[in-house]
Amino acid sequence: MTLIDRIERTTGVPGLAGLLADLAPADLRSLLLDVTRQQAAKLTPAQVLAQYKRDRFTGVATVDPGVHADYDLFAFRTLRERGYTPVELSPVSPLGTVSVLTGMDQNRVIATARGTEVTADSTNALALESAVRRSGREPVRLCASHRLVRAQPFPEGWSSHFRLLALTVAGRDEGSFRFETDSLRAQLGAMVALTEHLADVQVLVTVLDESRRDAVAERVIGPLGDEFPQVKVGFDDERQQGRGYYADACFEVKAGDVSLADGGFTTWTQQLLGNAKERLLTGGLGVDLMHARFGPRRADLYP
Repeated sequence: MTLIDRIERTTGVPGLAGLLADLAPADLRSLLLDVTRQQAAKLTPAQVLAQYKRDRFTGVATVDPGVHADYDLFAFRTLRERGYTPVELSPVSPLGTVSVLTGMDQNRVIATARGTEVTADSTNALALESAVRRSGREPVRLCASHRLVRAQPFPEGWSSHFRLLALTVAGRDEGSFRFETDSLRAQLGAMVALTEHLADVQVLVTVLDESRRDAVAERVIGPLGDEFPQVKVGFDDERQQGRGYYADACFEVKAGDVSLADGGFTTWTQQLLGNAKERLLTGGLGVDLMHARFGPRRADLYP
């Protein structure tokens, strides 16, 4: 017997979950708000504190917030110089932002009683903002530093909330894979600039459509290697993660054996705008992980 079966049996209402799901969104929100109000009214301060101590979603982060603040200032300055516009995202996104765009399970996010969900992936939220800003052929480059919350189980020692520096480039198909290679080169160049203080940085590109390999080699791999001779730039033909999630090409940025950044092309703006010509490149740098493993970026060494 599943948990839902047990609840429906206890309440004596077969198909309860389906009945609630079929309610008008405004009616369901009103019902859930009243339920949570009644539940909160039964709690004591001691119970609230007890949940704060045990709940994996509510504890504080382990990285000094001053380290994040200093790095954000550097990152936004660097990204502005490369044509990105920083935005401050809302803590919540529309219900279905993750599952509708990506096909991931809705249970991976924390839904609210008001028809929203706690932002679990800032690249999804930036896709929405990119769709709002897209007009004509001018690309839209956005970035955001945001603390995310994800609901799926994590290995021991991992946190359910973490800070991600996300970058997106939205635009229109220009033919000959030109938009894709131009935006990929720009995005990877930005990622290298953001990790310039680290040793043994590697940029690995996986081409998911083999017909695009020569274009990526000529317009992305070669120029990046020339621009950043201290960085290992090459193909990763063995990568399996992200196939079916990304389209055309994806990438990973590592420092030593630590994977710090990941990204690739998606169909999200195509879906949002109903236009097969739309293109979107996403990427995210795990800032918590970077600071935890390698320490803060020292402005006195890297102004």
